[in-house]
Amino acid sequence: MDNLLEIPKTPEKEIFTVKHNGKYYAAIAGEQSIFVSPEIFDSPLKASNHARALKRQHNIDVKIKKDEKTKVVNNTTKILRKKQLYTEAEMASETKLKFREVWVIVGPTGKYATNILTDKTVADYVINKDKAQTYRTYEEAIITLNVLDKVIQKGHQLRRFFERKA
Repeated sequence: MDNLLEIPKTPEKEIFTVKHNGKYYAAIAGEQSIFVSPEIFDSPLKASNHARALKRQHNIDVKIKKDEKTKVVNNTTKILRKKQLYTEAEMASETKLKFREVWVIVGPTGKYATNILTDKTVADYVINKDKAQTYRTYEEAIITLNVLDKVIQKGHQLRRFFERKA
């Protein structure tokens, strides 16, 4: 086995090195053959640099088909819970669940604002509070409320609700 020089049958790289008796040889995988330089190198880096130089010098065209790694697609879809808003009175009975404070804009007629400033509409109004557009901060909600008061009609109000954390 000491006199045998092993060369991989189907290398995955264009340029590679072959180790034999502690010495390294430069190798280039061509389309039909594998080219090995007879020069001996003491490190794989020197051998592969020499192989790159030989490849350029002799215009060796390499077209190795690299297997594409299969892409693992993570299941990023989450089961969305139906949004449900709770008042402060309803929260008193729900002691073990985690909630966060949200703000909802109520129109002058008592309906809840939704689809605010989207798709060429200023706002739509719904009766169901669970379909209303929510805001996480009071500041964000008050800015939108002021826009609706100026554009549609004065009389919009903010109401605080609690939403179950996912």
